[in-house]
Amino acid sequence: GAGAPQRADALYEAGRLNEAENQLSNLRTVIIGRNRLENGSSEAFARAFAMHSQLREVRMPQNGIRPEGVVTLFGGLAKCMSLRYLDLQDNTFTTKGSLALATALPAWTELERLNVGDCMLNEEGALEVAKALDVCRPSLLHLNLSYAEMNDKGALVLAGALRRMPG
Repeated sequence: GAGAPQRADALYEAGRLNEAENQLSNLRTVIIGRNRLENGSSEAFARAFAMHSQLREVRMPQNGIRPEGVVTLFGGLAKCMSLRYLDLQDNTFTTKGSLALATALPAWTELERLNVGDCMLNEEGALEVAKALDVCRPSLLHLNLSYAEMNDKGALVLAGALRRMPG
């Protein structure tokens, strides 16, 4: 995505104009999949997402975003408290990105779908995500943690969390 920063900047500017008019954004869905965004546009998208706090659905699968970019994205997405659907499948989290996800999860009390399959959460990161899900208990209806490299300890925490979720 050579044009990705420009798209993110346009989203940011639209949010800024709403703010200048003392209005909330009407933007509810952003889908930018398979664009090879990598880390270069993560900061611009994080700023844009933060300006559109009413976002309900963000899908950015298969973009080659690495842990540093994932951390940056979660900084902006954490401001989207109405988020119901988050798909970051097939990007690379490792522990660093997983910890950022675990930190952001409590903001999303309405989260129904979380797809972080093929994101290489790794054992430590997957455990922290499971712990966060246990504490914040969003109303998940669909969870994809495939290929998360979760160990038995993480799986037990996750099983308990899922059992106690209100959804």
